[in-house]
Amino acid sequence: MLCDPLRTIVAAEFNFQDGIATVKEKYVNLSKQNLLFAQEVQATLKVLPGFSAQDSCDADLLECLGDVGTSEVFKTHAVEAVISAAWQQLRIFTALDILWSLVTVIALCYASHNILHGDKRMSPLFVAGVIHLKLTLEELLQIFMGALRFAKEGRPIVATLLDFDNLVDYAYLLAGWMAIIRQILFVEYGLEKPFMSLYCASAWLRALYTLRGESWMGPRLLPIFFA
Repeated sequence: MLCDPLRTIVAAEFNFQDGIATVKEKYVNLSKQNLLFAQEVQATLKVLPGFSAQDSCDADLLECLGDVGTSEVFKTHAVEAVISAAWQQLRIFTALDILWSLVTVIALCYASHNILHGDKRMSPLFVAGVIHLKLTLEELLQIFMGALRFAKEGRPIVATLLDFDNLVDYAYLLAGWMAIIRQILFVEYGLEKPFMSLYCASAWLRALYTLRGESWMGPRLLPIFFA
């Protein structure tokens, strides 16, 4: 653990020698966590006894932490280590979200450029449409699974599924489908308005928002979104 900030390592094994925790050197190469070069500093290794890396990914545990009414708990080293360990293991999924969002933005820029210059080929828009279909199916599955869980727990379904974050997702999906369908149907009239403009702007903001979990972007980006 670095004095400031804390860094979490996920090691396959560790040993105690004379009351001191030790891990193999290959597990503590913190340079892999840095986007840019960082000067080496002295660090102290601490261990959460009886807690495995798999435990940090437990959905119930993370949900309980998310439901805590105060942010002070997230300033403790134990909780910060748990969240960081979960992030490291689930990062591949967020990386894919970032990839799909960036591909959508590129496809929409390419499609808009083609249409504005008289090129009626819709292949870039079809790429964006396929990704949008994927997002739609994931959202529907999330709604279905969430409704089942809330019904089982006796929690209000409608109020939970219609919170602000979900409403933003629904609006993005609706604007996207309106833009894609109308653009395909009325391509002879040029760039579709206003839904295509709204979809492109929303796709760009969504791509930025997917970077919120990255340490080099999130702390700078989130204050802007929630200002």
